[in-house]
Amino acid sequence: MRCLRLPWSTGLPVQVDEVCLPFVLVKTARGQCRMLDVRRHRLARVSWQFGQHAFKQFKAEKREAARDESEEK
Repeated sequence: MRCLRLPWSTGLPVQVDEVCLPFVLVKTARGQCRMLDVRRHRLARVSWQFGQHAFKQFKAEKREAARDESEEK
């Protein structure tokens, strides 16, 4: 019996750097590189505008978190 299970979270958008199927090297908005196995992840293409906006938002969140962390010290 086959069972399809969808993840609870939608995940964060990533930018594809290289593809060597079944592996995809991606870069997060925070600048981290990750390797995804397409057999274990569901991928979707988003518009260029959406990706650009999402990366700007995540970079802004990263700057705010770093600023808050430095203020606590």
